[in-house]
Formats: sequence, C-alpha cells, structure tokens
Amino acid sequence: MPVSATPSTKQAMDGPRLLVVFGSESGTCQMVANAAAKEFKAVCASVEVLEGNELAHEVEDLGELKEKYDALVVVTSSFGEGDPPSNYGAFLAAVMSAAKEGAKPLAGLQHAVLGEGSSVYRDTFQNCPRLTDKYLEEAGSRRFVARHETDVGGEEDEGVNRKLFREAVAAVLKKGLPAASAAPAAAWASPRAAGKTGRPLRFDVVTALKMQFNTIEVAAGGGGGGRRAARSKLVRWGAAEWRFFLHDLA
Repeated sequence: MPVSATPSTKQAMDGPRLLVVFGSESGTCQMVANAAAKEFKAVCASVEVLEGNELAHEVEDLGELKEKYDALVVVTSSFGEGDPPSNYGAFLAAVMSAAKEGAKPLAGLQHAVLGEGSSVYRDTFQNCPRLTDKYLEEAGSRRFVARHETDVGGEEDEGVNRKLFREAVAAVLKKGLPAASAAPAAAWASPRAAGKTGRPLRFDVVTALKMQFNTIEVAAGGGGGGRRAARSKLVRWGAAEWRFFLHDLA
C-alpha cells in the first residue's frame, strides 16, 4: 500500500516500516547500522537493513520504496577524496539523479542521516553524508531528525553521537512519524555535530563536484561510457550546482 502524505494505517497501529541503508568501506558503518536496527525493532512494525548498492539494484524506480517503507535511516561515511563508499555509490547516484532532474520519487517518505567521519580530513569531512541528506530532501523525502555528524578523534566520543542519534530516531518512531508533508524537523544546514547544533557548513567546490562525477561514472559502468555519462549530467546540472557549492551556508 503506497504511503500517503499522512501516516499510514499500519504505521498508526504497529509503528512505521523502516529501512536502514548503509555505505561502509571498512565495516564501521555496517556495524553501526546493524546495532541501530536492533534497537529500532522495538518501535517499528518492520526493520530491514541493506547496503546502498544492494538497494539500488533491487528497485528500478525509487518511487517503489514508499510502497514498502515509511522511513529511511542512512548510515554512511566518505571514502578517498570525499567519494561514497564502494557499496553505496549506486544508491547515491540514483537519489542524486532524481533530485537534479526535478523528480520527487521519495515524496511520502521520511529520512534521517548519520554521517561517520573524521575532521582530520578537513576538505572531505562528511561530504558523502551531507550530500546524501541534501539529495534525499530534494528527491521528496522529509527529514524527521537532524543529521548527526560523528567526528572520530574529535572533541566528542563517537559513541556518544551514535547513541544520541539512535535515541532521537527511536523517540520519533515510537511517537509516530508526523505527516510527510510537514516541515522538516531541522534544516539541512543545521546538523547536530560534536555537541553543537547549527554549525555553519561549507563545501569544498572541487571535492563536491569530483564526488558527483565519480559517483555517476561508477554507477554508469566506468570506463569511457561512464565518464561520458558523468560529463553529460554535470554539464546539464552545471550552473545550479556551482551556485549551490559557492553559497555560504553559515
């Protein structure tokens, strides 16, 4: 049964149907996602856990997701030069394409993102989680909990941030998701990070655009065909992307 702009009957009776999606290069995000899913089972009608690429290969159209789920929880990091983990890029490419083409296939769904990372990598810190959160919203999903950003080796122990994220998500799921047409629970530019909220965000332009290029190239099969597909899409999106990444989000 498709999810409408108001909570489904099943959600009202049994709790929401939740999908936990992860992108993990070293295994940390997968571990965090599985631990969170175990806690969420107590307040949900159903909970599934899938890696990003597996999900992308299972659904031909992102719009299919709202027929099976009420909410998405995403746990991911960045890898290399701000790129998505190797088991996550296909999902990010699908969401990014939907957002940039003006489609709203995720309308009716709601999401929350936990970004794993370390500010030691200053130029690429939280690049993939932040873009994931941004594109999910632009593809129609409603943010039901502010994005949490873990900084491994930072001022706050990463376990504290993960626990706060789980508690925040569980509290909303237990109470019942608001209507998907309601205003987001928090602005994209106001994450909960390292004991603070509303920390100004700024993207490195070159890193962000390179990440998009690499994500599309890999999803398109790599090689010359993948590079041509990536160049074509970035040219089509070009002006809007540059305006966004040059904008001061403080």
